[in-house]
Amino acid sequence: MLPAINLYLLASLVFVVTFLLFVPFIDLMYRLKMEDPHREAGRKDRFGDLVSVFDKIKGYKSGTPTGGGILIVLVVLLVYGFLYFFQVYAISFDKFMLFVLSLTAYGLIGFYDDIKKVFTFNGLCLRVRYKIIIQLAASSIISYWGVSKGLFFVNCPVLGCTIENGLLLFLLSVLTLTFMANAFNIIDGIDGLSSGSLLITLIPLIIFIKSSTNDLPDLVLAFILYGAAMAYLYFNIKPARLFMGDTGALALGSIIGVLTLTTGTLYLLPIFGIVYIVDALSSIIQWTSKYFFQGKKVFKIAPIHHHFEAIGWEDTKVVFRFWLAHAFFSLLALGVYFLWV
Repeated sequence: MLPAINLYLLASLVFVVTFLLFVPFIDLMYRLKMEDPHREAGRKDRFGDLVSVFDKIKGYKSGTPTGGGILIVLVVLLVYGFLYFFQVYAISFDKFMLFVLSLTAYGLIGFYDDIKKVFTFNGLCLRVRYKIIIQLAASSIISYWGVSKGLFFVNCPVLGCTIENGLLLFLLSVLTLTFMANAFNIIDGIDGLSSGSLLITLIPLIIFIKSSTNDLPDLVLAFILYGAAMAYLYFNIKPARLFMGDTGALALGSIIGVLTLTTGTLYLLPIFGIVYIVDALSSIIQWTSKYFFQGKKVFKIAPIHHHFEAIGWEDTKVVFRFWLAHAFFSLLALGVYFLWV
């Protein structure tokens, strides 16, 4: 197995390279004006409610470019591709294609959203239902590859069994990838929140990989992601010089789902991924309440991290407390994991 020092050096090298690339990349994003269009006063959502709450807590960010996830995805793909093609490590074709499919498919879906949002190509807008259908199609392709190649499995320690193939595993995989891609996209709403959460998530995932499958390709990818995410977090801490955008959020969320499935630790996702789940569910609850109960809102604004801002919490306080909760439940997930192994 790859010595730990080599993995550390790999992550450090990716961090340095990504950090250096971000400097000209951010300048490029400013020149291209890759930013959300300025919001007009008095905007209303589809339910007729003024969105002044959101504008009040986020209006000062107007002008900050988005698209940082584009560079993260490109760096991860290029570094992982280099290591595969030159056989620096023993990365199999099946595992290589699994990660490339996930990053590329969801990265392209997110890139479409970023471009459409920034340049307001209204003629290219897709309704939410169609976006979900496209995401489910992408997840189906990725899941078919993962299941058919024997890369995905789900442990059920309470039942004393393992799901290693079949329709149930396929359906669980599709739902996991689609949900995690969107959940990570939803949590990407405050400076540093999503990138810091990704770093916290990768720690238990790395331990799961080492303890369950000891799979080199998974470890290599996780450390590459760690290095790239650290570099991005440096520029994303308040005041952020760059936002991630849908390209990176959807792609990185899907990779979290993939690594959960390749390690068989889907049963632990509700614990170490609780921050993503709660944030995503708050948006679903808000939308459901407004849709079925004549616009009645459960939260001042959804997702819930914006609700806390709306009731007076500083955004840095929200981020740090979310990180603290995430770290606590990640540690709890590790405790549960080692209880069952």
